[in-house]
Amino acid sequence: MTLGPDGNVWAAAGYSLFRLGPGSITGFSIGSGFYSNPTGIASGTDGNLWFAAGTVGRMTPTGIATNVPLDGTYGSSGGIATGSDGNLWMTSGGQLFQLSTAGVQLSRHPFGTSYGSNGQVTAGNGGTIWWTEGSLGAIARFTITAATTALSFHPVTPCRLLDTRGPSGPFGAPSMTSYGLRTFVAIGSCGIPLTARALSVNVTTVTSGLGIGYPFSGDLVLYASDLQTPSLANTISYRSGYDRANNAIVQLSTDGGGAFTVVNRGYIPINLVVDVNGWFE
Repeated sequence: MTLGPDGNVWAAAGYSLFRLGPGSITGFSIGSGFYSNPTGIASGTDGNLWFAAGTVGRMTPTGIATNVPLDGTYGSSGGIATGSDGNLWMTSGGQLFQLSTAGVQLSRHPFGTSYGSNGQVTAGNGGTIWWTEGSLGAIARFTITAATTALSFHPVTPCRLLDTRGPSGPFGAPSMTSYGLRTFVAIGSCGIPLTARALSVNVTTVTSGLGIGYPFSGDLVLYASDLQTPSLANTISYRSGYDRANNAIVQLSTDGGGAFTVVNRGYIPINLVVDVNGWFE
């Protein structure tokens, strides 16, 4: 439970976040792409709600949820809190994660075992983060030693970055093959500058019209091309006969390429559409 940026109290239960206003309770589903129900909730410095649900999610005060995959989570999570540095801090699988309100993973600190670090998190005085560490049977403390400059968001008129239904090319065909990888260089397209660190996008999977005579399902993961493929997180799930869309924040590589990679974790080639509505630097 946390006090939201809109002045209402927010709580997490089931696969939803609930807004507790004067005389009313309104629930908002967190949507697909999460591996557990929300286990923690915090108010971010960007005016949104952030929650831990196996990976991390962001929800606007109007109830629009976005999946933010992290590199190295184990499909479980504990609490989440806003630190004195303005960033989010979350526990998952024996690790403490730091990420910016742009959805960029800034650091990862292993503690305990892969079965620990799923306790609740809070920010303390003097730039500290505290959480319950089950694997050690203790309360743990981490001191933030260096401030990280918050990233700024730059909205753009929605722009189609890629569509695999189009002609062959770096942003067109072929489709996303079964368990195949494709890397896309975002810099220079849709007004995305060299300084961009992450993108705010709408991701659409297109499975209608494929002519497959049996049910199928899978998921896609979009992640910075200089990171390892997240083993458990996903950006969007899909199934046969339904086109599905989801909001996401996609981190770009920091090796100078400004690229992201997509992996199709399913047995059927599908088409992918990505529209950009802003970028972070």
